[in-house]
Amino acid sequence: MAQQPNTTSNSYNFNDIADAISKAKKRISKKRPRPYNAFREWGMKENDHTKLLLSFLRYTNTKEQYRVLRKFLERFTKGRGAMIHYKVPDDVQILFSPKYDKDFIDGLIILTKNRQKYAVIIENKIYDAPDQKDQIRRYIKHVKDKEKIELNSIWVLYLTSDNNKVIGKNSYKLEGEVPDTNIGNRFIQLTYSEDIINWLKEDILSLRIYPETLTSSVRTYVDYLEDMFVNADEFDMNLADELCKQLVNKTVKEINSTNDIDKLYDFQKALRSYQKKANNEAIDELDTVTRFAVKQLENRAFKRFEETTANILNERWKKELKKDNLVWKVAHRGSSKDWGFIQIRLTDDWGTVHMEWAGMNTQKMLCETKYNIKFHVERNRPLAKEYIEQVEKLTFPTFQCGKKVSRGGSTCIFNFNVSRAQKTFAQMTDDNLTDFLKKLYTEDLDSLFELMINRIEDYKDINTYNKTGTT
Repeated sequence: MAQQPNTTSNSYNFNDIADAISKAKKRISKKRPRPYNAFREWGMKENDHTKLLLSFLRYTNTKEQYRVLRKFLERFTKGRGAMIHYKVPDDVQILFSPKYDKDFIDGLIILTKNRQKYAVIIENKIYDAPDQKDQIRRYIKHVKDKEKIELNSIWVLYLTSDNNKVIGKNSYKLEGEVPDTNIGNRFIQLTYSEDIINWLKEDILSLRIYPETLTSSVRTYVDYLEDMFVNADEFDMNLADELCKQLVNKTVKEINSTNDIDKLYDFQKALRSYQKKANNEAIDELDTVTRFAVKQLENRAFKRFEETTANILNERWKKELKKDNLVWKVAHRGSSKDWGFIQIRLTDDWGTVHMEWAGMNTQKMLCETKYNIKFHVERNRPLAKEYIEQVEKLTFPTFQCGKKVSRGGSTCIFNFNVSRAQKTFAQMTDDNLTDFLKKLYTEDLDSLFELMINRIEDYKDINTYNKTGTT
């Protein structure tokens, strides 16, 4: 057994742990060999994923130029500014890592139509690399100033592995960005695990209009991505468990204390610091396995909660939602150890009213029983005031599920603590969680959800919100 790392002083014996993981990998490989995939054998880095994506977007033929690119833009930019996906451009530039001053943008698409220029910046964080200070702000300024493209004709596609990573405010603020670089809802967060995989399957593989030379590469890549993100891969789980045993003497499934989770996050942070000093393949592999272990904890904490919430609300309001072709959307944003939130919305637009579980990090979901929930709207005080006036007319139950804190605020319409839980959300059985959330949503908070349903026209017409001050 490898020597235990000194987790109290954040001094880790990397070589011993790397050796233990290497031996575990050999044992697991003998039991269950992974299927051959050329991209896995390649050892894809972040830049390789960007190059491959851009190569797909460059595909063209004499009959319909840049069809893949146009379907890509239609899928991800529709309803967010100018209809660039409908235009057959006069000129297309698809650039890998163009340099501006000291910055290299991962990918840049520049379209020209009738002398009007449009730009799509692609920032690839498939391995959830940390955000640099002012990174996206600098990119937007470079494109605006150097390429002479107006701010309202610039999009940013921010690609991550899954929904657990959100852009850091030091790079770009989703709410309250400075006017000089504020592109509003043209900043678009996409994930490989859902958006990119589904786009490749639905817009390329499901159609019979593309040559085998393209589809064979796409098919192999989709298999590779699904193995990374979609399949519950026993191989990586066993590696992650081995790593956790080295760190905290527990498997991923057994980690259930704040101290355990802190050790895993601290180790992940130490690995990234060590990587900057040495190009070590064993350390790179450990970082991959550590991130997998962290994601398993986060999935365990959030996935069931999100699915249960959506099922309860969609069942409660199915009649009203069906006639307007809407569903309740529940998504976790932010996965670091010190912040995060879960939002319940009727639309993806950030300017609309929503229910928000605040401060929902992994530790809280796994280790705590007290939570905070808000009836909230971002930045839009006029709209918040409208709802506050309506909330003041409502009567609420005794809040046996939680202690009320306040009604109203600048943009927080209603705010209270949920403190009745006897177990953490992650430790509840499926029935326990369903019973707890059903009472909360359909009894204690039912009148607030009903208020959102009664104003369903607001969600069908986003311009209603734009008139009240949101971007």
